[in-house]
Amino acid sequence: MKRPVSSIRLSVFFFWLVSHHSFGQGIVASALGLEGTAVADGAALFQNPAMLAKQQFAEISIQHYNHFRIGNWNDLSIFGSTVTSPRSAFSAGYSLQGFPGFQTHILGIASGMTCSKKIAVGIAGGIEMMRIGDALTQRSNSLIAKAGLTYSLSSLLQLGVVINNPHRWITVNDDPESTSTEISAGISYEPSRNFTWYVELNHDMVSGSCNSGIQYNPSENIACRIGYNGASKQISVGLGFLYKILCIDAAVLHHPFLGVSTGISIRYSIISRS
Repeated sequence: MKRPVSSIRLSVFFFWLVSHHSFGQGIVASALGLEGTAVADGAALFQNPAMLAKQQFAEISIQHYNHFRIGNWNDLSIFGSTVTSPRSAFSAGYSLQGFPGFQTHILGIASGMTCSKKIAVGIAGGIEMMRIGDALTQRSNSLIAKAGLTYSLSSLLQLGVVINNPHRWITVNDDPESTSTEISAGISYEPSRNFTWYVELNHDMVSGSCNSGIQYNPSENIACRIGYNGASKQISVGLGFLYKILCIDAAVLHHPFLGVSTGISIRYSIISRS
């Protein structure tokens, strides 16, 4: 027997509450409390595709989140990116999140390109498939589109802008439902080689939020992070370690209702940009 539409939409809302700031999102951005508008890491595909243009190496990365208060709730993402020219890069990724009776799959591709010394642009597209119910019979499908831009205001200050889901549709019991476009703008300020401050503003045509994070590098190979996400009221901390071509990042996030979640990612660089 099918669940009522209201029950399905409640499940969709609960899923958004849990995963809005972690699903397919990079561990670095999560540790900083951000959606990643001005953060360059392996998950640029789902954050700001323009950041791909600044990538210096071809990479393969895998990341995993665990949400402790919800039994068997896990989030696994795999990303691959390659430098297609000295000015551009391409990325593809897959994310799976859920627990028995609730699963979401996302497949996406993205490309980023530098237009000048100060400006880079990128686009991303994909499909999100949500399955709900004991037999996963209820379906919700979404087309995802995203455009991003980065602008270097100076050698210390960088601006990032993302328009997310400018055209998206959802089907619940075969009834289409539109969702609003989300616009994000963020800056990264690096007054020294050891310190970077991030601020991010997000607005989805209904409500807005402000997120902020700080990264401190005690050495060239270690990064310490702390952040706050205004939308979910979530506090986060993280640690990163770089060894030659291997980068490991970890994050711990505390949600006031959902408790503690942890995430870890491993990035492996393959080919250097010429």
